[in-house]
Amino acid sequence: MAIDKEQLSLLIEEILEELPPLFKNSISNVEFVVEDYPDPEIQKQFGSRFLLGLYQGIPLPRRNRSYNLVMPDRIVIYLGNLERVAGKNWPEEVKKVLWHEIGHYFGLSDEELWKLSSEEKK
Repeated sequence: MAIDKEQLSLLIEEILEELPPLFKNSISNVEFVVEDYPDPEIQKQFGSRFLLGLYQGIPLPRRNRSYNLVMPDRIVIYLGNLERVAGKNWPEEVKKVLWHEIGHYFGLSDEELWKLSSEEKK
């Protein structure tokens, strides 16, 4: 099943609406973006062209009182790469990626996110 950028953007909005209030009410100044693929600079920075999503910004725990008047953080979802893994399960795959990147916004590392994910599956 294929999905286009507009459909993916709508799916992201739906998933964000379903977030628990504690998380949903704590997210501010974040732009959610859909792109086809990571650009070459991002690919080089992360050593992979197969990123599904990316958080760009300063995580909440690292901000101090002088953090103001800044451009929004960005959470980018890469449609082309998601197409390769989502199959018929688009909503669930997008939700996993989106939650992962939101976790980075809240200051969780990849290791912490994978640990939480594996504990949830038990």
